[in-house]
Amino acid sequence: MDFTVIEGKIVENLKKVSDLKSVYDHEPKSLTTLPAATLFFDGFDQDDIATRQKRVNWRWTVRVYVRVQDAEQAQSQMKKLVKSIRETMAIDPTLGGSCLFQMFERAEIFVSSDQTNVHMVAEMPLIAATNESY
Repeated sequence: MDFTVIEGKIVENLKKVSDLKSVYDHEPKSLTTLPAATLFFDGFDQDDIATRQKRVNWRWTVRVYVRVQDAEQAQSQMKKLVKSIRETMAIDPTLGGSCLFQMFERAEIFVSSDQTNVHMVAEMPLIAATNESY
């Protein structure tokens, strides 16, 4: 399976989360419309599972960005978004049949600031597994 098909299905599912105002299939230089989700391709690992068969774990990081103007409100919004994203992805465990399964490993939340903006960011590493013959 071409991993770009899997990537497209991830983005398609993220766009179903109604509280996200924008979804990107990459990590853009700047984010103007928040809350937003981005997708960063993070490589793969693989194992032999049988003669001439490999299990490939494709890896992405979904990042969710929320603007912090009020810390309590931002944290509440982030909790809701992380929960909604997790639930939305769970509805389509094989991403339309493009992989054997997909799952988030965890979600880590932190605050990030640049010169003018303060954001709350969730990093959600995601694995999508495929079997490949060679």
